[in-house]
Amino acid sequence: MTRALGATIIVGLGLVGLAMEAGLDDARADESRLARFHEAARALVLKRFPEAKAEADGDRLRYAHATRTFQVHLPLKTGEWQDAVAMTGPKKGGILIEIELREGRWEGAAVVPQSFDHHYFDVLLLAPYAKSHDRHLVVRIATPRLGADAELVEAFTKLANDFAAHLPPPSPEGPR
Repeated sequence: MTRALGATIIVGLGLVGLAMEAGLDDARADESRLARFHEAARALVLKRFPEAKAEADGDRLRYAHATRTFQVHLPLKTGEWQDAVAMTGPKKGGILIEIELREGRWEGAAVVPQSFDHHYFDVLLLAPYAKSHDRHLVVRIATPRLGADAELVEAFTKLANDFAAHLPPPSPEGPR
């Protein structure tokens, strides 16, 4: 994982979602295009973090274990520092993974994949694209600076890069 500064694109790591305990079903996730991906992702996270919480809300997913709110100073493009902003991130031994399915290709300011140093934790930003569905998956994997689970990050990156295999088939009219 490479480290890079200039993470102004990640101002808020929190995604609003419908919380569910790890062992419960979520009807909204089942109706989502990400239902199959959610099951595969949740299995990966729960294998390493059995007490992790999983949230699903339509085309947004979130997996969290041992997180807290940090006050993080992010650099501006000019090299100056912003005032601290509150960001949720993992404590030592924790993880935070946030996912959103979006239309089209990634058009963000960052070249992806890229890792951002938030001092207390690192964020790996991925945005794989599925031409067959004309969608990309925005994935933020936040890991603690010390004790990050490299195997989980690698497995999750592989799953994210192959997300189209977990989506329902595209409609005959083409991507929606």
